[in-house]
Amino acid sequence: MNAANKKIALAIIVLIVGVVVAALIITGGDDEGSSTEQTSAAEQLPVNNTQPAKGAEAPDVVEEATLSPVNNYDATGTATRSYEEGQFMHEIVATIQQPAEGKFYEGWLVGERVVSTGRLDNEGGNDWSLVFTTEEDLSSFDRIVVTEETEADGLDGKPETHVLEGSF
Repeated sequence: MNAANKKIALAIIVLIVGVVVAALIITGGDDEGSSTEQTSAAEQLPVNNTQPAKGAEAPDVVEEATLSPVNNYDATGTATRSYEEGQFMHEIVATIQQPAEGKFYEGWLVGERVVSTGRLDNEGGNDWSLVFTTEEDLSSFDRIVVTEETEADGLDGKPETHVLEGSF
């Protein structure tokens, strides 16, 4: 990683830490129930289009998870999620080699169904990021997956090769 990429990665990490600290200050530090468990299963994810159960509103806390490489990928990453004032926000910051020709990286949240959070954007070199927002509260979706997808298929809702996985 060159010096410019290191500075960008450091700036992203500082930004994420700042968001987490601000959220803890605002909420009084109540992050009970969050965890950074990691999974290593590389099984194919089924796509289920049923709606998640409606429940109590999630606390206004930013949770962070570490993403671990699977399928022999040389990759690292972190993911965050929060739900505040009717807005769910999920972010991924990862370091992954460039995808194979004709491929791209896609993020997923897994809970009662699988939700594509879209393509990861290349921030230069091997640095990738994704910001996903929705009014739907996906706070109960506890698994994060990054996959390598076939460009010709686009965002088809069918997870392909797992690259990174983690759990909140």
